[in-house]
This record gives sequence, C-alpha cells and structure tokens, in this order.
Amino acid sequence: MKINKILFICLMAAFPFSCTHTNNTDLPAVETADPTFIGVGTVNVGGNITSSGGSIILRKGVCWNKSGSDLPTVENDSSSFDGNGTGRFEAAMTGLSPNGSYQYRAYATNIYGTAYGEMKSVTTFNEITIGNKEAYTDGSYLPLNAYYYHSFTQQIVPSDLLGGMGSIRSVIFYNTNTSSPFTRTISIYMKNVSADCFETNRSWIDLDDSNLVYSGSSTFGDGDNQIVLDTPFHYNGSNLLICFSDGASNYISGKYFYTFKPSSDNRSLFTYADNSGFSIADPPSSGTLTPYINHMTFIFSNN
Repeated sequence: MKINKILFICLMAAFPFSCTHTNNTDLPAVETADPTFIGVGTVNVGGNITSSGGSIILRKGVCWNKSGSDLPTVENDSSSFDGNGTGRFEAAMTGLSPNGSYQYRAYATNIYGTAYGEMKSVTTFNEITIGNKEAYTDGSYLPLNAYYYHSFTQQIVPSDLLGGMGSIRSVIFYNTNTSSPFTRTISIYMKNVSADCFETNRSWIDLDDSNLVYSGSSTFGDGDNQIVLDTPFHYNGSNLLICFSDGASNYISGKYFYTFKPSSDNRSLFTYADNSGFSIADPPSSGTLTPYINHMTFIFSNN
C-alpha cells in the first residue's frame, strides 16, 4: 500500500509536465518585411523570426500569390526557402509578371507547424521597349558621341510608343559594338512635351523646367546598359524629351548604340565638340537634325 501511494504521488507530480510537453503547439513568431527591391519579374523582400516557439526553426522564407486570391500559404502557393533559425532574412519572389499585383507574407516552420507574418502587397514594375534590335541602325551620336570629348543630344519619344502613364525608374540603352567598356560623365534630363519633332537645327527644347533624373559616371559595355535614375520621372502620357549632356577627358571610337526611325519627322537634335562642354545653362547654338531615336527599354512603376 505504501509503495502504491508513493507511486501515485509521483505520477501526479509528473502529469502536468507531461501533459504540457506532449501538447505543446507553440508556433514561431514571424514578421513580414517591406520590399527592398522591385523589378519587372523579381521582388526582394524578407522577414524576421523573433521567436522559435516551442522548437527549432526548420524552414523559413516567404510565400506569395496574385492579389485578390486567398491568403498565400507554403502548401498551395509559390514560396522561397531561405534556411532555418531565427533572426532577419532576405528572400526573392521570382517568376513574376510585369506590372503584376502580388500579396506575400513571411513564414517559419518548426516541428509543431507553420506560422505566418502580416500579409503585404507589392506591384512589379512594367517594361516598355521601343525599337527593334533585329532591325537597327548604328547611331554614333545618340544618346552620346564617345568619339568626342563632349556631346549634347535631345530626342523626342512619341507618346504612342510609350503608352499610358507612370514613373520612369530606369532606361536601358543597347550598344552595338564595344570590345571593352568605357565610362562617361553624363547628366540626363527628362521632360513631358507637346512637341513631336524639331523644326530647325536651332530648335533645342528649353530645359529650365525639366527634371535632372541622373548625374554621374556611367559605364557602357556591349549589349544592355541600364541606367537607374537618381530621381524617378513622372511621365504623364505626352511626348517624352530625353536630353544627354556628356563629357570626358578622352574620346573612344567605334562605340555605337542602336537607333531606329519611328517616322520621317526629325525626332532628334545633337551636337558634339572637343574643346568645350555643354549644359542647360549654356546650350549649343545649333545642331544636326535626324529622324532617329535610340532603341530603348523603359522600366516603369505605377507611382
């Protein structure tokens, strides 16, 4: 009898611990991070695991789906795997559509299950390409002329080639023949304009109320050359003026960019020199008219 009583007391003492342990369903504590990069087909996000819950973290990442769908889950939707353990982590949402709206949330899994952070939304950037690399013309003067120390160019992109409105985040120019990269110091201005062509070789468009969207050194190589704008430009759906003021202490030959002819109108105006530079405060007196503009890809956002 005494042995049975002692055994009963031991079982009673052990029962609360056993019950709590075998039914422990403590899930991780998860926070969802805002995007750190938004592109056309990729968005970089992440999260923070502030607590592992009742077990070690076996898996963490983000999951996502199209906006308007059910809450994204690891089981039913796209997801990333970004290791294990607690703390902050970065993740990439890939395979996205241009100008697509997505919802996402961070997740963490331990032996008891998967916990999710707050759901957030993001819209990918749009991509608009003008011109055709399969039917290009070599342009030695747009958007810059590296064969001279300085060049100044203006080109008008017709609204029907761009379509819609939005913020221009970056522009990609395509080089046709560069055996080695070259660097130039450039300033880029953009402006919404009603003019659709240049009337004379002195018809430079006034830039006093334009936007300086990029200023600095830029290196160009063979193929795609993306310039991420310092300040996104709000394009309102009219014709777009792009102005390059370029300068360097040397010249380089054979560095041409793809250009094409959208119409017979004079869409660009350019000049170049070795002995003096150009600026919007001291624009050139005259230039050369052409119907060509660059083959370009514009990266847009909706805001």
